[in-house]
Amino acid sequence: MVSPMAVSMINNSMLLLVLFITCELINIIPSRYRRLLPILNGLLISMICVTIMSTPYTLQPGLFFD
Repeated sequence: MVSPMAVSMINNSMLLLVLFITCELINIIPSRYRRLLPILNGLLISMICVTIMSTPYTLQPGLFFD
């Protein structure tokens, strides 16, 4: 059986990998959409970060890791 801490760490590391891939793929967008890049980049990064922060690992009641 896999420990909940390992599952939580794998989940967060996968979300961080998606964050990295998202930042890299945004650079492929054609130059005519360059004005939208900061907005798109900010929205995607903030959604991924909120998802990462909403899945904490609870070690004990009152003690958790984000």
